[in-house]
Amino acid sequence: MHELWYSSPATQAAANTPKFCPPDSHQGIRDWGRASFSVDIKEHFADKSGMGYAFADIELSNARRTELRPLRVRALADTGSLMLCVPEHVAVQLELATDSLREVSVADGRKLSVPYVGPIKVGFGDRFCFVGALVFGDEVLLGAVPMEDMDLVVDPSRRQVTVDPANPNIPHSKVKALGGGGVSGWRRRGS
Repeated sequence: MHELWYSSPATQAAANTPKFCPPDSHQGIRDWGRASFSVDIKEHFADKSGMGYAFADIELSNARRTELRPLRVRALADTGSLMLCVPEHVAVQLELATDSLREVSVADGRKLSVPYVGPIKVGFGDRFCFVGALVFGDEVLLGAVPMEDMDLVVDPSRRQVTVDPANPNIPHSKVKALGGGGVSGWRRRGS
């Protein structure tokens, strides 16, 4: 199970902690919904090789409301998490409609109902995808689904997300054609 570590604005002021605790921080606060727990960050995130977080600078926009300006954010990349997660203030700024509620399991075993919003256009460089997102936490979390859709990989030595070097020009996806045939009648838009 993967965990995200946050400090709430109230905790930041009271404990003089940053909003997001870096891997070299000794203490941090984790907020899941309305609950906060003090934890030792080094014990959970920094392993003996000095590995830490990987981040991606991405652009988020409302796919239904293209007249709204996109948001540029720094997202924590987590290949162990499937979904894109956005904090409530991002959902509000992008005027994302809640399509449904989803149940999520958090690190301490509790299950919470959180809003599921979308569609969101996620951009990384010249690549993009459309996904739904869970409204949860204080930071944007880039999960495996949008990373796979854009053919991105995590470079742990540089602690960043990059385009898959095997496919530098166009995202690659593995699919299996049914019946042995290819995609008939497909053509690029505008062709």
